[in-house]
Amino acid sequence: MAHLVQVGLGSGGMSVIDMLVRDMRISKVTLIEPDILKPHNLPRHLLGSHNVGKPKLLSAVKWLKDRNENLEIIAIEAFLQDPEKQDLINNAIKGADFGVCAVDNEEAKYHWCSLMRQHGIPWTLGEVLSGGIGGFVHTFVPGGPCYACACTYLKREGPKDSKDSKPDYSNPSGEVEEARIPASFASIQTIASLHALATMDLLDAKISPSSFLLPLQKVEGIFSESLRKIVVNVSKNESCLFCSKAPDAFLDVDDLLQKKLKELSGGLGL
Repeated sequence: MAHLVQVGLGSGGMSVIDMLVRDMRISKVTLIEPDILKPHNLPRHLLGSHNVGKPKLLSAVKWLKDRNENLEIIAIEAFLQDPEKQDLINNAIKGADFGVCAVDNEEAKYHWCSLMRQHGIPWTLGEVLSGGIGGFVHTFVPGGPCYACACTYLKREGPKDSKDSKPDYSNPSGEVEEARIPASFASIQTIASLHALATMDLLDAKISPSSFLLPLQKVEGIFSESLRKIVVNVSKNESCLFCSKAPDAFLDVDDLLQKKLKELSGGLGL
């Protein structure tokens, strides 16, 4: 029986865990989420209006128990990077079989990547693009390319649908905060389903690193057509600030992230 660890229970994260716990091979889940459900979350979230103002974590536990009553759930209501919660988080995820990252915050993604590397846990990440025009699904495995490797590749040599494509795929409009992706419920569900399928591959021991992009809309200058899977061949970056170091090495995420952002911006101050 498998132990799944997941950070993030927003619209995408809740949908992913909802799909995963219906597989009876998953007997235990560890969930990490600090936020409460707010009214503006409702159009894209599985949880209903009666949960507004309540912690997403507690509402999610009840939701999941209703679907798999034998599920063992460890619920950690905390920000992933909270220094006072690191021992609790590390002990909870120790020995887990696979992980899921469903957060939009970049610092949290890097922190999660470090935790997964330290514990040797394969994991997946789903990312919905601004406006719901498409999404990425990544699978990371011990010893393979890490999240920082994928970011470096995508920022420098992002998959181009045409020779004239120039927008940054992580934020095509250049105006929307990445933590507030204005995607439709349907777009989120589509990428969440693919995210769940990629995670199920880990459960089936199909553990190989992979990244792919699925355009959901035809967008001038970005995607020439919709629903055409684009495989992204991310290789391990030997100079990566993260995975060039030993898995158990202490990583100052804030410092490394600032260095990476400065590098990706061509040395300009941010």
